[in-house]
Amino acid sequence: MFLINKLYRKYGFSIERVEEARNKMLEKIALIEHRDEYLSQAKLEVSELEKKALDQAKKMHLVRQKAALKLEKELMHHFHDLYMPQCVFKVIIENVDLNVHGIDKITFNISTNKGQKLLPLSKIASGGEMSRIMLAIKCTTVSSSSLDTIIFDEVDTGVSGKVASAIGAKMNLLSNHLQVICVTHLPQVAAYATHHYYVSKKISHEKTLTQVELLDEQQSVYEIAKMLSDDSVSQEAIDNARKLLQKKV
Repeated sequence: MFLINKLYRKYGFSIERVEEARNKMLEKIALIEHRDEYLSQAKLEVSELEKKALDQAKKMHLVRQKAALKLEKELMHHFHDLYMPQCVFKVIIENVDLNVHGIDKITFNISTNKGQKLLPLSKIASGGEMSRIMLAIKCTTVSSSSLDTIIFDEVDTGVSGKVASAIGAKMNLLSNHLQVICVTHLPQVAAYATHHYYVSKKISHEKTLTQVELLDEQQSVYEIAKMLSDDSVSQEAIDNARKLLQKKV
């Protein structure tokens, strides 16, 4: 009885708890006694899983090669529309050891000027070029994306004129597939909006507040005219704003 009470105190105050502890110990003993067998079986399972993973990675490699060619071709079309006719985009796929991403290391290389060497995208593109490249990529991949909404925060940085208008047109194209929200200071881009919101800041009770106001058609014309000139809006600026809005239609 002394031994039973000792076991109760150590493993739980019931025979079921004691037996449960006993079974766990027996499992550990069996694992130690037959560890070589267990290790051999585990190594065999690992080897089989590595083979399956490698087979899947090779299939994924072929899919990536095919998708890369399609991506390069479609991007060239968008680059032309965005006034980057000399831009060359190349997907570099390098073979690496098997990892969670497969057996490929993928780099996006680009040349933005004729005769320029292909270099990684992050090292060569200017702010304005990067904006257009990103927009082109979004336009290309939108059909295979699960996104419902995309936000561009001043994607038109570093561009103006006809390039800004081309960016607005591309965003308008994207809006056929998903909701596009764009923060912009360029009238050529703002003119393509289906809904125009004016974002402003004001100070109230020693606090700075951000205010968002949905503009009607007349207010939208006025705000685009302000972008075209300054706070003192002229009739000429208003006429130009109306022309931009008509161009969208």
